[in-house]
Amino acid sequence: MSNTKFTEGPWAFDKRGEHLENPAGTDIVVYHAGLMGGAKTEESVANSNLIEASPLLYKALEDVRNLVSEASATGFNPHDGDWADRLFESQAQTSKALASARGE
Repeated sequence: MSNTKFTEGPWAFDKRGEHLENPAGTDIVVYHAGLMGGAKTEESVANSNLIEASPLLYKALEDVRNLVSEASATGFNPHDGDWADRLFESQAQTSKALASARGE
């Protein structure tokens, strides 16, 4: 596993879809088909959406993993504690991340 730290999200492309940065103004280095005269295609826009959603996807996946690990270690009981609320929140985060990756 790499110890390389990635630039914190959220990430967003500028209005032209060519420059990716985080809210602090840190540049994210990514090749985009629209740069340097390349034509933007439906596929390159979809790839851009996926790249832009990467921090959300990472966080949602990490949260799901932690929740599942905790549930398996403690004996998941949906009637014990705040499992229902935590699962609902995890589902909402995951749905938001996937929608972002789809460009919605």
